[in-house]
Amino acid sequence: MQFRAGTLLLRRRAALAVTAALVLGATLIVAPGANADPIHDKIAKTKAEIGAAQGRLDDLHQKIADTQARVSSVQGQLDAVTTRVDAAVEQYDASRISLANARRTAQAARGAVSGAEHELAASRGALDGLASSAYRNGSTDQLAQLFLAANPSDYLARAGALDQLARGQAETIHQVSVARHDLDAKRSAADEAVGVEQHVADQLASVKARIEADLHSQQQLLASVQQSQQQLEQMATAQAAQATALATELSHEVAQAAAQQREIAAVRARALAQAQQALAAAKVAAGRRAAAARAAVLTAASSAAGGRDTGGGGGDNAGGGGGAVQDGGAAPAAPAPAYKGSATGRGAAAVAYAYAQLGKPYQWGADGPGTFDCSGLTLMAWRQAGVSLTHFSQAQRGEGAQISQSAVRPGDLVFFGSPIHHVGIYVGNGQMISAPHTGDVVKLQSAFRSDYVGATRPA
Repeated sequence: MQFRAGTLLLRRRAALAVTAALVLGATLIVAPGANADPIHDKIAKTKAEIGAAQGRLDDLHQKIADTQARVSSVQGQLDAVTTRVDAAVEQYDASRISLANARRTAQAARGAVSGAEHELAASRGALDGLASSAYRNGSTDQLAQLFLAANPSDYLARAGALDQLARGQAETIHQVSVARHDLDAKRSAADEAVGVEQHVADQLASVKARIEADLHSQQQLLASVQQSQQQLEQMATAQAAQATALATELSHEVAQAAAQQREIAAVRARALAQAQQALAAAKVAAGRRAAAARAAVLTAASSAAGGRDTGGGGGDNAGGGGGAVQDGGAAPAAPAPAYKGSATGRGAAAVAYAYAQLGKPYQWGADGPGTFDCSGLTLMAWRQAGVSLTHFSQAQRGEGAQISQSAVRPGDLVFFGSPIHHVGIYVGNGQMISAPHTGDVVKLQSAFRSDYVGATRPA
């Protein structure tokens, strides 16, 4: 009975020890899992932040696309206004020429009126002389004397004189009448010329007002385009900074998540090793306690037998002790260039001058030295070669030999638009130098764009 009771107690203690070891191992293994929840939360939060950052990047891309579309739209409006300004400048140049012609006509008419007035004054003087002579000599009395003369010869002489006097008076009166008529005609011509001049001046004022209005509109559009471009550049810079920051943040968070995952794996490995060690230690302790219990039972049984088998009992005890020791020992241990082309003759002088003006601002109606419009630049370029051109692109088209595109050479003028509203000077290699429009500068451009209409070699 005592042996069975001791054995049962031993088994219960061993079971308790194993249970305690299993509970300890489970605690060590599960505990890291409980601590892993914040890590999972951190990873989930990081993923959410990445998604939000990606959304912000998408929004930024859309804003940039919208801004680029707006820039394209405003640029199209700017091109349209530039075309209108070019046409208005051409009208302005044509009106200036018409105004100069009208002024010359009016000046000539005024000179004619002055001459007619002198002729009229002379005729009136002659008529006044005849009248004075008739009054002094008494022409009526002379007529009576001619009829009352006794000598026929005297009569005939006096009759001839009278006839000559009458013819002279009639001629003088006719001259006065013609002079008056001529004066009236020349005055009418002068008045008409002045009226034409006034009409041209009014047209010029209207053209200038339209140019100024279009120019103001163009400048506003240009400012809008520049502002849009600046906003686009700022947004692009901000996008690059955000992208860099997000890339850095993502790299850091990924590295942090990887480190956390490694830490979780290390904690789990340590917990598992600790649980295994605790379980092995519990088994060793349980074996030792079982061996001690068996030895105690044997000792008690031997004493009850009266000690007759003391030696054997002792031997068994020793063997039991030795067995306990053996069980115990079994425990696991990113200035303008100079022209160097092939132009020759007068064309070379024109091209060299055009090259020297590269970078100077456009100004409508200007022909240098600091600013130019298109026909003003070509006019001054060919003036260096001794050729005079009109400050008007449509007129320049006819001021020389018209050249086919295949025969164009440096110095020739190239024209654009229908009606013509732009001109440049060809410099070779399919390029020209021109003054494009307000807000731009004299520069190299393609000479054969889509609205090219022909070329002229000034002479």
